[in-house]
Amino acid sequence: SGGLDNHASAIHKCQQTLSPSTNEKRIIMLFTDGETGTPDYVPTGAIESAASSAKNEGTLIFTVLVPPDAPDTNEGAIPIFSRISSNGEVFDFTDSDMSSVLQVQERLLNHVSCPQ
Repeated sequence: SGGLDNHASAIHKCQQTLSPSTNEKRIIMLFTDGETGTPDYVPTGAIESAASSAKNEGTLIFTVLVPPDAPDTNEGAIPIFSRISSNGEVFDFTDSDMSSVLQVQERLLNHVSCPQ
């Protein structure tokens, strides 16, 4: 919390570490409190550009919003992170109980699991 996240840089770094092989799923799960800002201020366009570049290379991006003061959420972050996400969905941990965590876990597993 506190606006120290550089999402564009995080996406670039993750993309650099992923294998360019087309035989494997490449997935970035971006966990965030929804605040952006290092260095100084990272414009939304830089984040969306980094995400578009990764997605154009075949990487799936899933965004997970974990607000520091659940159940409060940074609602302003949801539109930005839904545009970054490959499926337009933001997995949101805003409930103070574990029910939302288990529901989000199940939905994420459905997206990233390999068929048997």
